[in-house]
Amino acid sequence: VADRDTISICAQLVRSAIAISPRDWVQYLEFRAAIEVESARLAAPRATEAFCMELESDLEQMGDPNRSLAECVQIDFRFHKRITAMSGNELLRNSMEVIEQFVVGGMVQTANARPDPIGEKLHRDIIDALRSKDSERAEKAMRTHMNAVDKAIRRATGFAEDTAKPRE
Repeated sequence: VADRDTISICAQLVRSAIAISPRDWVQYLEFRAAIEVESARLAAPRATEAFCMELESDLEQMGDPNRSLAECVQIDFRFHKRITAMSGNELLRNSMEVIEQFVVGGMVQTANARPDPIGEKLHRDIIDALRSKDSERAEKAMRTHMNAVDKAIRRATGFAEDTAKPRE
């Protein structure tokens, strides 16, 4: 497994070499879902109450109407990075950092007006699942969130929704 700096340098080269087309977004979404769903599954048995409180704090900050969109997007990404870090899998964590620009770009493209009750519920369900330490529940909650992200990105990019449906 390569170290984080090496992976990051490679990712920068890859990002420079591709133009982000709708099909690229779909492939990114599939990769992100693989990272995040597995991360949630692995993080559930490791989740501490302090960790869940950090996620609660992130969620509260994301919903603050006085924060800029840029701040909310960074907090949202931090929320997801925390879960990947809690997975205990270094490669998943490094991979999440590699795709940061895609994740943030997708969040900016699909940002909803705040408050965002749907986004808040999706994140709340993830926190509750992690707090329960139930790996299957955490996996399902994250998959539901990733499916919602998939639909939003497809809408924003104009890529046909029926060409590569997310897994249920």
